[in-house]
Amino acid sequence: PPTWGSDSPLCGWDGITCTPFAPSRVSQINLRLLNMPRFTGTVDLTQLPSQLVVLDLDNNQFHGSVDLTRLPSQLVYLDLDNNQFSGS
Repeated sequence: PPTWGSDSPLCGWDGITCTPFAPSRVSQINLRLLNMPRFTGTVDLTQLPSQLVVLDLDNNQFHGSVDLTRLPSQLVYLDLDNNQFSGS
């Protein structure tokens, strides 16, 4: 996305939502609705922000093995559909 890697704060990046209170923390990652080519590569789900409540990676081209045993405890929505993940 155009805002990624720019000088803007992470919380201003497309697909990233942060908590409204200080210190601001990433609470949602939603890559499904971005109007751009699909994301590719591997994702380490064990390194997600602890405050994350939504992770939506649907309709991308992520691949590799996923470990769902160490997700953030506050996560309430997870969508990994339409990728090439393996594992449990």
